Amino acid sequence: KKLDPHSVYFPAKDLARANEPLQGNFEGIGISFSMLTDTILIISTIPGGPSEKLGLLPGDKILYVNDSLVAGKHIPDEKIMGMLKGPRGTIVKIKILRSGQKELLPFESKEYSFPITLIRNSKPKGFGTNHNAAFGVRKGLHFCIMNPDVSLSNNPFPYLIDHCIDENIGVVAPLVTNQKGTIEKSARYYPTLASLLAKLLGFDKADYSIGEECFFPDWVAGMFMLFPSNVFKAIGGFDERYFLYYEDLDLCARLWCAGYKVVFCPSASIIHDARRDSHRNLKYMRWHLTSMARFFMNLRSGKYNKLK
Repeated sequence: KKLDPHSVYFPAKDLARANEPLQGNFEGIGISFSMLTDTILIISTIPGGPSEKLGLLPGDKILYVNDSLVAGKHIPDEKIMGMLKGPRGTIVKIKILRSGQKELLPFESKEYSFPITLIRNSKPKGFGTNHNAAFGVRKGLHFCIMNPDVSLSNNPFPYLIDHCIDENIGVVAPLVTNQKGTIEKSARYYPTLASLLAKLLGFDKADYSIGEECFFPDWVAGMFMLFPSNVFKAIGGFDERYFLYYEDLDLCARLWCAGYKVVFCPSASIIHDARRDSHRNLKYMRWHLTSMARFFMNLRSGKYNKLK
């Protein structure tokens, strides 16, 4: 059928696709992408969109969408677009490959019942520096340190927060298990040169005996720590001279010196997928040894003279 000179014919599927951006119930994950050979390359993220909020970056490569491999499959752009969007509320799960990362990073585009603040660094910064920056934008009465390799099988926060009521409490920590349910050594004694040598030789002494009651260890490992915000501020947060390792030990030591208690609560638990990078990566081992030396120099200088 002929149309007049001012009319254009759209097939039904093209018209539907053209109208999607105008319909309030249809959303994507908020990216502009290009096909690099046969891989989805993120060019940019839309300000305020799901991808920007979740931390996707230009240059990230999308390898999986909803558990389906999309890299190397020569999937048409139109089909890719259909996989990355849907009616409002649709959850899209993707796995991306990021430059400098050996593992795929998972992301899930869904709305959360709480606000997310994303802090970007122009260059990599240390564990303590990053958490101090996060503390600078926190608004609550409590501040939690939680590693990205930690997962929760239940909600530990109500129980832990109940143990922060005492004004003398500096930090509380839960029981830590690995993915097989084995208890990790996260409540520890202060290290000594003798104990480190024994550990190196395979004669690591036993740590605290864990039952059902809370107790007060020398220090707790930093994969999960819950602080009253006023205490974290009063103590000055993490010592940023520790790039990685021993910053949790240093902070607990300073808490004890300032008159605060370190509490371990085994009735609350988390799951930790530990990587032990310093055991096999020379860069991480160098950070570990540097931080260890800093701690013992501080100990020798009298910084921790009031240790319990």
